Amino acid sequence: AVEIANGLRLELGITKYFPTSDTDLDQISMEIAEALGSSSTDTTDHLATCATAVYKTELAAGDHLTWELSLGNLPAMGSVKLSPFIVFRGIETEQSVSSWAGPSFSSDNDNAEDEIDESEDDGNEDETIDVRLPGEPVQISPMISLQPCPLVFFRTGSGDIDTFRTLWFHAPYKIPNLLLREPDWNPSDLSGESWHGVAAMSSLSVPEGVTSEGIVMKFWAFMSFSGKRVFCVTTREKNTESNCTLHVRGDDKDLLLSLFGNESARSEVIYAMTSAVWLCTLDGKNGQIFFEA
Repeated sequence: AVEIANGLRLELGITKYFPTSDTDLDQISMEIAEALGSSSTDTTDHLATCATAVYKTELAAGDHLTWELSLGNLPAMGSVKLSPFIVFRGIETEQSVSSWAGPSFSSDNDNAEDEIDESEDDGNEDETIDVRLPGEPVQISPMISLQPCPLVFFRTGSGDIDTFRTLWFHAPYKIPNLLLREPDWNPSDLSGESWHGVAAMSSLSVPEGVTSEGIVMKFWAFMSFSGKRVFCVTTREKNTESNCTLHVRGDDKDLLLSLFGNESARSEVIYAMTSAVWLCTLDGKNGQIFFEA
């Protein structure tokens, strides 16, 4: 083990990738962006920022450090990647102990071949450099900022359907209804498994509501760490298991874009809520939800 006399510096690069043109988006993503009043052509291909923390105290052999970084709402339609770097500050470099000694071939001296170049050794001066080591990049999910909405789950963990209904109808933004169908292929890579717990805690523990029209409904209420809310409802006809319709509303369009504005994020969120993989298309009916009293 080696002591780090001058401490460490942590650098964390945060890169948000945006679709740059309509060709980078599928039809559903373009419809969602248009419904929310956003255009992909107004964004750049990526946006990079960096967070830095410096630990100047000597780090003894065997010690360890832990950094904590708080991320707010991530208004990105594309993926978000974290790239960590560790910088060892002021590491002493190894000095050469030898010097060149030999004939000088300077043309200004007739006796150059008989002269010896006796250079003084400057290795006694300490030189330091910063050694920068890259870490493994991490791709993060837009669901990382979600938690159960406390206004809906304010009393118990089961949630209050009346509060949900009020917040739902007062949400200013909504995306086009999405029709979820069972795919005709067997998916091999399922994303969103690590977020089943968040979706389960954000699901209202109420009996599946069946409306007078024979519609079965399920409800989810999320809130981001920055206080923005997203509400999701799935509806399906009674005695029908193969297809359902997803309705989404919220009070922040950037959060809705980050969750549903591209195919990979949208599939991850839907899989986390339903524990199933669906073929997602636009619902041409675009019907409204009616809650029974």
